[in-house]
Amino acid sequence: MSRIARCTVVSALITLTLGSCRDAVEPATDLTVAADRTELAGTREGPPCHGLPEHAAAAFFCDDFSTGSTDQWSPGEGLWTVKDGAYVGEGTDERFGCGEFPTNQTLIRDFQARDVDLELDMMSIQRVDKILVLRSADPDNQIELNFRAERPDEFPSDLVVQERSRCNFTLLTPEFSVLIPPHQVGQTIHTRAQLVHERLRVWIDGTLVLNRSFPFSVRSGALGMGVVGGGVTAFDNVFVHRLGGLTPRTAAARSRGP
Repeated sequence: MSRIARCTVVSALITLTLGSCRDAVEPATDLTVAADRTELAGTREGPPCHGLPEHAAAAFFCDDFSTGSTDQWSPGEGLWTVKDGAYVGEGTDERFGCGEFPTNQTLIRDFQARDVDLELDMMSIQRVDKILVLRSADPDNQIELNFRAERPDEFPSDLVVQERSRCNFTLLTPEFSVLIPPHQVGQTIHTRAQLVHERLRVWIDGTLVLNRSFPFSVRSGALGMGVVGGGVTAFDNVFVHRLGGLTPRTAAARSRGP
């Protein structure tokens, strides 16, 4: 299929599937973690989201891509564009970095974090993988959450937590060990991930699917999304709540002065 034809299919799928998602995001719950006694901060960077619930507007970072701008993002490998109000990543199978499975990603610009609470909508368009990137120091040193859609009669939907550290690729949850609500290619899921210290909690469509501590090696870094190999994924309604231990690079630079 030519690139023009593929883009036409992608745009049609996004229009049908994500067209009404912007008004359907449910409010976040349990945004504080009592065990960790971490408080949310109220500072927000970037323009406000348009048409999102009130709690999204209060987030530290928010982007619903309604303006068509990608100024808040730093795309790396792959092709990243805004189509029909969603941020679409088209990956490549080209090998780079440590030579492992390539993650073609885009990161929030000028952002450094340890502890975060983020929500977004995402949909696999081609292939099953949908990646959230946490604590990215660089593509070879980061935490990745892979939300895989099911392949009927082949394998169920699952969540894989993996980390790249100094070019070593480690699966922290084996394939199919964390099953998630069934969804297929072309179906949107609303995801929330909260990382406080080494405790990772993940919700999908309001259902807690993971609550576990991991021996993460990467301690801080950027946040973003990714596409594995030659897949295509649409992301929308991204907002990040700031928890203790998060410091944006821009604020650190301002504090140092000229």
